[in-house]
Amino acid sequence: MVKREVIPANQSSAGHIECSVCDMYPLCRPFRINNIDYDLVRQVVRRRIPVKRGTTLFLRGDQAPSFYAICAGSFKEIISNKDKEAEPRIIGFVLPGELSGLDSYASGIRHFNLQALEPSAVCELCFESLANLKTGVPGVQQSLISMLTDEVVRNQNFQLMFMGRQRASERLATFLINLAHRYSTTNGVLATQFKLTMNRSDIGDYLSLATETVSRVFVQFQENGWITIAGKQVSINQREALLELSAP
Repeated sequence: MVKREVIPANQSSAGHIECSVCDMYPLCRPFRINNIDYDLVRQVVRRRIPVKRGTTLFLRGDQAPSFYAICAGSFKEIISNKDKEAEPRIIGFVLPGELSGLDSYASGIRHFNLQALEPSAVCELCFESLANLKTGVPGVQQSLISMLTDEVVRNQNFQLMFMGRQRASERLATFLINLAHRYSTTNGVLATQFKLTMNRSDIGDYLSLATETVSRVFVQFQENGWITIAGKQVSINQREALLELSAP
């Protein structure tokens, strides 16, 4: 049975984390120009909604009045097939500061399931209300366009990196470099340490590899001294080696 997150229309502020410590704060700052603008933004943004691990925010085929910004934690995007005999397939992972559900804007229908990999928090943004704020809040359109552009670039970059990768080691190296880019600092420096919130089975599903193959390649990378894994924490020790494997 799928656990679904019921989001009340008037979410209490209890348990919400201050925006100043949110991973998405740099994107939200242009919205908060003064108290008046902040009140307008509150009409379209439900802020810092807590989501429990394993909770499904929406399902494929649901109506899609909004999209989500990941403030903390991480999620996986899953295609669930109408054919019950076919296994669901992971098509992406969403990290702090990234968006999910934008692809539903034109159709108004969800195209995949969104499930939390760990305790997380999201902001929900309503499509219709955002459209009504075209001139109401200075900076909203510019920030939204920036977020949309980043989302498109993120998806395209991984697709380009992954094209033609046949060997398991190449696929996993490409995956790790992609995560390092997405966890990178604001000045663009590639992250050398990050949390791997997805398990080996999820990674294998995403990369079209067997779980055992993913585990074997991780061991190989560690024996080569390229990475170190401690629990869910990954440290990249030899970035050049992984970049060489992931190079086109």
